[in-house]
Amino acid sequence: MIDNRQNGRRRGRGGQRPQGNPGRPGGGGGNRIDNRARGNAQQLHEKYKNLDQIERPEYLVMGFQSSAQVGRSLNALGSTQQLWLYTVSASQGYRTPKGGILLGSVSSAGQTGYGPLDRQASSASARFYSHPDSRTLTFFSLSGDVLRDATSATQLVLGGDTGLRGYPRNYQSGDQRVVLNAERRVYTDWYPLRLFRVGGAVFYDFGRAWGGPNSNTEHSGWLSDVGVGLRILSARSAFGNVLHIDLAFPLNHDPNIKSVQFLVQTRTTF
Repeated sequence: MIDNRQNGRRRGRGGQRPQGNPGRPGGGGGNRIDNRARGNAQQLHEKYKNLDQIERPEYLVMGFQSSAQVGRSLNALGSTQQLWLYTVSASQGYRTPKGGILLGSVSSAGQTGYGPLDRQASSASARFYSHPDSRTLTFFSLSGDVLRDATSATQLVLGGDTGLRGYPRNYQSGDQRVVLNAERRVYTDWYPLRLFRVGGAVFYDFGRAWGGPNSNTEHSGWLSDVGVGLRILSARSAFGNVLHIDLAFPLNHDPNIKSVQFLVQTRTTF
């Protein structure tokens, strides 16, 4: 057996010591974790903080990912109908020339094979983070969804915690939905009782849900709101859930709703 270790150091191939991280010019390891050595030449994991959490490490895949799954329900296994079930998705992560992060994704899932039960839900989204790892950050999110359900049993909704914080829950509904969220986030270094991390945000929401046999025709136009929010993360929680306390103000006048919406919810992101 040949032992390549000398004086407590392990040598690389050819008797040379590894020089830094090959995934980063200059040899510095930085916050990147290079997966190319494991045979995945398209993906590069990068480590950040102060994106969707507060003072916690977050790992993003900066590269292309895709997946597809197909299944079959069979009468022999107890299914009432024999249907094909499928899920496909793809995502891509980019670093912008000025240091921002742009993440895009598309997905579609559904079932087919028996007309009255055919269903498909498709979505696309893009998220942008400026200046990661800093105490302040500008965040944009744009998403679109399309639902095709022969039974009309499900809907896409907007309002409250479903995308427009200045309107009551399920204020709009339909089988198509578009939502734009813009936030200016602040991640403080306040660490009360060594238990909680605290942040805040000023936000603007814009969107609409429409179409389908059960769409809300009374409130059918484009909606927008502005607001401020407090974010509290439990530093001792293994799940990293973030408590949201928001005050939102609808910009489309409707005498049937309150001029100020107060929301308290727990989410997995900032």
